[in-house]
Amino acid sequence: MLGQSLSTAFGILYMVWACQLTVQMWRREKTPILSILQLCGGLLTSWVLIFCPALWVWCAEMAGSIDPQMIKAVHFLAWYTYDMTYMITTVEVIAIFCLVMTDKEKPALMPKWAASLALFSGLSFLPLTFLPYVKAGIFALNGYWSFHTAFISYALFTAILGYYMAKDIKRVRIPTTSALAQALGHNQSIG
Repeated sequence: MLGQSLSTAFGILYMVWACQLTVQMWRREKTPILSILQLCGGLLTSWVLIFCPALWVWCAEMAGSIDPQMIKAVHFLAWYTYDMTYMITTVEVIAIFCLVMTDKEKPALMPKWAASLALFSGLSFLPLTFLPYVKAGIFALNGYWSFHTAFISYALFTAILGYYMAKDIKRVRIPTTSALAQALGHNQSIG
């Protein structure tokens, strides 16, 4: 129960991470479509990272005091939501990949290999589409793919991109008034 409670509490940090990346991407785009896609994916992913552990906390708290079938139903609802809403994150990483691969600014936000890792991570979730149909083996809910390939690549992608995002924070400074004008859609030259 404690572990899932902490997961619920710390899941919000993904939102902070996604907002920071959005700002960094936005600065590099003329029309911030990819930045907004990344932001939407990041916000919804953070919701999944908070909501599903909250359901597992409820399961742990209620275990032994209510019908086990109810616990099982909520547990599977949480897992299916956690795993099968992967396309939210996949769209997010596709946006990151597209921006990094087409970005001409120097220094680059991150190396192209890091964006490729992000794309691999997002695409590694595709087999999770078949969770309801596969009950045993590598692609099952408790299979090797979900727990090792998809989630380890996801952890690597967020950690590695986080490293390059931190490096970018140190080198890029934009005046608040210019950033606000950009966010509001006004053209203002930095002088």
